[in-house]
Amino acid sequence: MALDADRWGQAVSDAVFGFTVPQTSFITKSQLDQIWKIVCGEHKTEINTNAVVTTNVSVASVTGVTTGAGVSGPGTGSGTGNVA
Repeated sequence: MALDADRWGQAVSDAVFGFTVPQTSFITKSQLDQIWKIVCGEHKTEINTNAVVTTNVSVASVTGVTTGAGVSGPGTGSGTGNVA
């Protein structure tokens, strides 16, 4: 699944909304740190869960290959996977 700003924004909003700030005029450094940890945690979760990476590779030459099943040698290829 691709990254989605609506889903991601809602997850961050829900996470921060659950954090209670006391009724004071100012937020403390510790409270601000906690809020940013929540926000960054949601970003990390979204990326790890939904980001997809696609890559292309090109191999010019291969040496020291053990013979056996399959094909070894120069060539190109591609791969797709999730960010872990």
